[in-house]
Amino acid sequence: MTNVILHEAGKLQQRNPENLSVEVRYHGGTEDDMRYWLGRRGDITCWWRVQDGEDLGHKMANAFKDAFREGTENVVLVGSDIPAITADVLEEALQILQSAQEEDICVLGPAIDGGYYLVGLNRRTNSSVLGQLFQGMRWGTDQVLQQQLQVGERLGVWCNLLSHKLQDVDTADDLGEFERRTGIPRQELCSPKWSIIIPVLNEAENIKAVIDNALQEFPHQHQIEVVVSDGGSTDGTRDIVRDIAKSYPQGTVKLVSSPNGRGVQLNTGTQHASGDYLLFLHADTRLPSSWQQDAYRTLCRPGVAVGAFPFGLDVVEDSNHSKSDSWWFRAQMRLLQWGTNLRASFFELPYGDQALFMTKRQFHAVGGFPEFPLLEDVELVRRLKQHGHVGIAEGKGVVTSARRWRKHGYLKVTSMNTFILLAYEMGVQPDTLAEWYYGRKVPDKD
Repeated sequence: MTNVILHEAGKLQQRNPENLSVEVRYHGGTEDDMRYWLGRRGDITCWWRVQDGEDLGHKMANAFKDAFREGTENVVLVGSDIPAITADVLEEALQILQSAQEEDICVLGPAIDGGYYLVGLNRRTNSSVLGQLFQGMRWGTDQVLQQQLQVGERLGVWCNLLSHKLQDVDTADDLGEFERRTGIPRQELCSPKWSIIIPVLNEAENIKAVIDNALQEFPHQHQIEVVVSDGGSTDGTRDIVRDIAKSYPQGTVKLVSSPNGRGVQLNTGTQHASGDYLLFLHADTRLPSSWQQDAYRTLCRPGVAVGAFPFGLDVVEDSNHSKSDSWWFRAQMRLLQWGTNLRASFFELPYGDQALFMTKRQFHAVGGFPEFPLLEDVELVRRLKQHGHVGIAEGKGVVTSARRWRKHGYLKVTSMNTFILLAYEMGVQPDTLAEWYYGRKVPDKD
């Protein structure tokens, strides 16, 4: 809910970029937690500070005192449980304070439950009045607004009620308001469903293992589905998927057809996905046994827009694979694995074969995957980083096949990947890059 409120405050800040500052007062967590959550927001510039005071009344009074001491003329405090608030409501409160002639004025936003969701004062408020204004209140009752009006009258403070009466969210009965205002369905909170989207093209050798791996490690079959987005396979992949679907509850495994191209296949798969959370999985990648818990925990961290798993290669992680490879190749793969994980954790730049995951809301907020012939994962992550951080799940990572490096060699594959990425950063178009990468012209889109 705080994110929704901050977004509205950001809208108002954009109207008055020179005259409006936003501060978040927090209790619990650390300075680093707050920086991680708020530091990368693109819709607002804000600061944060620990709440100071023994109870809510003291904390509110101290917030006003600090702001006035620092030179702010008009200050509005807003609760974090009022998702219906808008930039217009905030602007109305500030305009009343700015135009007031009275020395002691208080603006209150009435809540439907008898409390109030907003309080505003200006710098002319008498310090002795401020010290008493919020004391002795019966917080959490349906008499708070009326009591505040009475205290204001006793202290000679003119209280002005805003025209908008809004509902706050305190109990389970208020979840309907939460759903309407945040766009987050109740199911996503109480019983979220995961959709795993797998783009395939001639993956008959791998597809059964990857589907079974994802589903057999999930404890609640009714809360998961696998959507296989086929780009025109001719090796029997589609028949294998149909057979697999028969061994799971109806609707658990879906097969959809798509134009060829990983970006468009991933988008097509998402169009047929019914889950609240999306995980994009390559057909040669295996998930860790605790993938659902690890992914959910990652996305629950405030400030995370998208998550990925640590990167692993079968030649490094699976002893059965490593026996047939030379020690030199295994050493190269260890170096590759180390570098990829460093890139993902330090620079927040994971690859698509690290199984990107996010909410469906976040996916649609950035427009989905660009329908590029390659580097669709790089561009999606770039867009998502404008909304928050890339969280790397704790615990075990995914295990991806080293077949590309085994077939073409470490130096050739790694140098080509690096060259393509650098060229993309310099502005070369993805279709041109695909011609260089695949050695053939990419068909025009219809």
